[in-house]
Amino acid sequence: VGIDVEWRPSFRAGVESPASIMQVSCRDRVVIFDLLHALSASSSVISTLLKSPHILKLFFDLRGDISVLNRSYHATTACFSEWDAALDLQKLAAHDMEIDKAPSLKECVAAYMDGGRLAKGQQISNWERRPLSSEQLEYAALDAWTLVQVFGP
Repeated sequence: VGIDVEWRPSFRAGVESPASIMQVSCRDRVVIFDLLHALSASSSVISTLLKSPHILKLFFDLRGDISVLNRSYHATTACFSEWDAALDLQKLAAHDMEIDKAPSLKECVAAYMDGGRLAKGQQISNWERRPLSSEQLEYAALDAWTLVQVFGP
């Protein structure tokens, strides 16, 4: 499954926003978990998914997503504290592309999907605003879905 996390960007030093949503995608479906408003209702599902050694979790910048999840919710929930079978596709792509700099997901889509494009306009939108706009939901779903399409089995 492809997993991605979104949070409201901060343009001030020392100000960090909590993770707002977590997207989980398989080949034909994407589920978006609202971490700000429904984490307690979904934490057991998230925990089961993340801990399972039988489900390969595909991330892009795994360290960044884990960092923001733990920074945001470590004190209130344990569902983000244990991980198994997680793969950082950004590191794999850098190795495969034989480059030193970590590539962006947009660059990987162009390289691995025959010149495909990935719109990133919503990336810096306000992920804490509810309801999320249809553009935000589409962007979030595509970010997680793309991981499975580009790098999945």
